[in-house]
Amino acid sequence: MIGGMEIRSDTLAGAMIAVALHCIVIPATFLALIAAPGIFAVPFGVVFIWFVVRCTNRRDDPRHAKLPPDAP
Repeated sequence: MIGGMEIRSDTLAGAMIAVALHCIVIPATFLALIAAPGIFAVPFGVVFIWFVVRCTNRRDDPRHAKLPPDAP
């Protein structure tokens, strides 16, 4: 049963659906799993870099320290 529909291979429609599943859907799913990391690598990379920069403690770095109030 797929998607609430029983597929019987003893009917022509059932055989056609089974062939379509094996010849189209399964290879397409396999190719999508291969392509997915490349598609999502850039957005996840951007978010990861933003997260690292945002969460890095820069207060101890003198280049990011605020000037004291008595500085000219």
